Amino acid sequence: MQTQGVRRWAFTFAFGLILFGMAGRAQAAPLLYIFEYDPLDNFAAASVTFSAPDFVDTVGDTLTYVSGDINGCASATLFLDSSNAFATLPIFDTTTCGDGLGPNVDGLYFRTDIMPPLTLGVFSSTETAGRLFAVQDGAFYRYTSGSLTIQEATTAVPEPATLGLFGMGLAALRGIRRRSSRRQ
Repeated sequence: MQTQGVRRWAFTFAFGLILFGMAGRAQAAPLLYIFEYDPLDNFAAASVTFSAPDFVDTVGDTLTYVSGDINGCASATLFLDSSNAFATLPIFDTTTCGDGLGPNVDGLYFRTDIMPPLTLGVFSSTETAGRLFAVQDGAFYRYTSGSLTIQEATTAVPEPATLGLFGMGLAALRGIRRRSSRRQ
């Protein structure tokens, strides 16, 4: 009788280790938002990548900078504004890039032609990919075309502790099975 209780406990423990080890790999990957801007006057084509844990679909949701720049500038965040466009706020910090008043790009704006509920895929922007320029009386956008690609970030390799737990669970199950087959 007592042996069956020990077996049940050992089996439950081993199964728990396996499930716990697998749970570490079941997390959803963050999403990458890749903004591509076509050339505009003397500004070359450019690409800026941001990330978010999920789809950005509520005004005020933000994206976090990953890589890329436009004219040497990139914002730490983009947000979804009330016109369903991605925009920088505030404009680029003039101490790191952007020049405040002058000819350089000071901020970004991007709106897809049709703003469907966002899904994975590529969305075009015809004359709604904007570069913000600060001027004496305010600011204005110059628009070009571009595209927005939304894709899952590559998933990371499971950490060694997770793999260790998974392996311990499998080894424990093997030991239980081996012990019970010897006794029969």
